[in-house]
Amino acid sequence: MIFKKFTVNDKEYEIRVEYTGQELVVRAYHNNKPANGYSYHITIETARNLSDLANLDAINELVAIAESDVTEKRYEKLISAIR
Repeated sequence: MIFKKFTVNDKEYEIRVEYTGQELVVRAYHNNKPANGYSYHITIETARNLSDLANLDAINELVAIAESDVTEKRYEKLISAIR
């Protein structure tokens, strides 16, 4: 499911949230391909617990992180630092 669309430097991106049966996976995409090497996983149980105990919407938090990773080019910086 496409959760959010956004544009960075005239490139269209989308954040997708997918349910795998045991967990939710959040990842950024560009042209139907992963935008970077990051993906975020959380179990339904953990997301529910965070909501109940800390009033925290884990999915929205992970979507914000995934978008920030793209806008801040964090993956590219990581790869550059490794080389």
